[in-house]
Amino acid sequence: MYRKVTLILSVVAIISLYHSFTHAVSTSERPNILFIHHSVGHGLIRDGSVREILTEAGVDFWDHGYNDSKCGLRNAEGKPSGCYWIPDNNTNPDGLALLFNLNPDGNNAFNKILKNHDITLFKSCFPASKITGNNRLKDRLNPKRRSIYNYKRHYLNIRKTADKYSGKIFVIVSQPPLHPNLTNKDEASRARAFVKWLTSKDYLGNRKNLFVFDYFGLLADPETNMLRKEYQIDPNSKNSHPSPIANMLIAPKFADFIVNIYKNKSNTNLPKVTFDNPLWPHNLTKLNSSTVTLKGKVISDQPIKKIFWSDLKGHGGDLPPREDWVIKDLILENGVTKILVTALSNNGLRSSSVIGLQYYQGKRKKAIIFDQTINRGSLSGIHLSAKDSSSEEKLLIINGNGQGQRAAINDIALDISDFDPQKSFLEIEYDQGMDKTTPRVFIPGIGDLYLHVDNRNGFEKISIPLNKFTYVHNILNRFIIRGTWLKGTNVYIKSIKLISNGAET
Repeated sequence: MYRKVTLILSVVAIISLYHSFTHAVSTSERPNILFIHHSVGHGLIRDGSVREILTEAGVDFWDHGYNDSKCGLRNAEGKPSGCYWIPDNNTNPDGLALLFNLNPDGNNAFNKILKNHDITLFKSCFPASKITGNNRLKDRLNPKRRSIYNYKRHYLNIRKTADKYSGKIFVIVSQPPLHPNLTNKDEASRARAFVKWLTSKDYLGNRKNLFVFDYFGLLADPETNMLRKEYQIDPNSKNSHPSPIANMLIAPKFADFIVNIYKNKSNTNLPKVTFDNPLWPHNLTKLNSSTVTLKGKVISDQPIKKIFWSDLKGHGGDLPPREDWVIKDLILENGVTKILVTALSNNGLRSSSVIGLQYYQGKRKKAIIFDQTINRGSLSGIHLSAKDSSSEEKLLIINGNGQGQRAAINDIALDISDFDPQKSFLEIEYDQGMDKTTPRVFIPGIGDLYLHVDNRNGFEKISIPLNKFTYVHNILNRFIIRGTWLKGTNVYIKSIKLISNGAET
């Protein structure tokens, strides 16, 4: 049995903001934010801890993904809260224009948005970056046609509606860029040109209730206008979803933008918080202790009122405002710990940097992702529960309802750097029910793997590719099981292990 303790220090430095508001909004002391998105937005919220950052900032952050009666809308605690039923489930520019054209007095999504939220953010997904050339006749006959001409028409209509509600704040989140394997030079150039117009004064003017968060600009390579290589989940695929690293980098900037425009109507001249420790996750540093000291400083051309840190789990404190700061003897738990350091300037603007710390204490020959004691990671997902038996053992249960289900095991403390890519495999032991579907497992950096369950003994062994790229992009150590189980059929999973050389020691 191996008892060696390793610490993986993965660091992501970012300018951001996230702390508390000092004034009330309408009848509430906490402003209420709604973010309308699809899968890319979900990754940003999940991997970047957007909800946790804004909660500490004194903001109630709601979000709305795909239409679903149970979980389309999630409240400030991240719990399913019904659905607003976004028209046609469409967040492309034409769909967003349709949303903003709904009767504000009717029983519809736009009415609920105006009634329940102070700031509304909305984003198209990456397919919107696949922009064809303009053809005025075709564009006018087909408003869904993805052209700059049509996009401008739709966003001008959105602006017209926003102008009618000066008491509300609307934030356009520009669409993400496409993976290089899914687009070409002309399409990518058009996507950049459209975003340049969207973020310009030609579109925004001097409005105080309409803003644009340039998500495209943060994700896109400035030379190719396509998804940056370091932000790709897999450079050999066509997957345009930003990687967990990208989400960790950008989420605090996203939160920063929200708070600054709400309180100060500005997001310029921010202080810069920097760490003296290694700052890029591709330069991973292995340490031999579960404690670490972080050093850093704030760079600003404005007086700094306060500096403070938080781990988003209830721990934190103040730091010296006029000198280099040091956070000493941080004790890490297995999994991911995010440390945010925030600077508050005298003019009310806040900015922060985040460092992601990953600590592992486990065996080199076998990494337990999940077992019956549930001693690795936290569980989440739709219809997910743990069942106690008479022997006090627990099973991972995915309840089938005839729809696609997903069970996620987060912060699994899985260090794959010591596993031989040619001699490693996943082993899943199930109790019953797995044979009722064709499930997939998803590991960030590895991708989707279909399981072909052996019904005779309840085991499934599959080979998985492991390499440095995989290691870096599995920074959040998440293991996801996806599948469509028959209605009324439960799947009981006893254990999931990563094994090298077949060794059990």
